[in-house]
Parts: sequence; structure tokens; C-alpha cells
Amino acid sequence: EYACMLKITEKSDVYSFGVVLLEIITGKRPVDPSFPDGIHVIQWVREHLKSKKDPIEVIDSKLQGHPDTQIQEMLQALGIALLCTSNRADDRPTMKDVAALLREIQHDTTSGAEPHKPKRSEASSYSSSSVTPAQLLLLQSNSHSSSISYSSSSAAAAYHSPRTSLT
Repeated sequence: EYACMLKITEKSDVYSFGVVLLEIITGKRPVDPSFPDGIHVIQWVREHLKSKKDPIEVIDSKLQGHPDTQIQEMLQALGIALLCTSNRADDRPTMKDVAALLREIQHDTTSGAEPHKPKRSEASSYSSSSVTPAQLLLLQSNSHSSSISYSSSSAAAAYHSPRTSLT
């Protein structure tokens, strides 16, 4: 990102954190020799998800075979990594919010609670309800008719589409 913008910001750090998180989850380097056409890990994950393949396939094979709750945590962390590596810096969460999302994953799986869903008033700027980071995997696309946005007030990711409702 720095090479393109020649500017380092807090959102650049968030992007870098997202890349590191993708490396950990996928077991791949940012530019891995196994990727076709010299693409990077972010493109590889996005293309995999865009082709509607099973999101679990991007998880490092050494991490697969864990209990379902841990796989769910990995998928939620993958969703957070995708938020962190959004193309537009303004669409990325702050590191404070990333930390809150990561704590929420841990809390949800240890308490057995459902992920936080904001009240209708908190999500009023969106045409659909909030979704967990894992659900973002199914929604990730580069389409102009939909976008992924982040609401720091609810510390939850939301999918915004003028034509689609997830409720």
C-alpha cells in the first residue's frame, strides 16, 4: 500500500495487520510461489471466496481438523483480516476496533453466546442487519452493487447492499 500511496497512516498499519493475519490463517506468504500469476494473498483469498468455494479451503491445512468452534473462530478472524485489507482505507476499522472484534470472537466461543448484533437504531444506516465476520466471507466481492463497510459504533461488520437483505 505504501508503494502506491507513498504515505503511511494508521489505516496502513491496519492493512499490514490484516496481511499478517491472513498469513497466519492461510499459512501462505504475502506473495506465495503457489499463487497463480504472481497474485498476493489478499487477491488469492478474495478470488477463492468470489468463486464461491468453501472458505475452509483457504485455512492452512495444518490448522484444519480442529474442533468446529476453532474453525469458526478462524473463519471469523479471516473476515476481520478481509476488513483490515479493504482496498479503501476509509473502509478499514481502527486497530482499537480490530482488537474489540478479536476479543468478541474469543468471548463468543467461550461463553457460547451469539455474536453481538446491534439494535435496529445502531444499524439504521444499513439496509441489512449486521453479520459476523465469518458471514462476510460469503459476501466478499468487488461488485459495484455491494460493498463491505464497518460500523465502529457497534464493533460489528455490516454488509450493505441496496438490493439485498440478509434478514
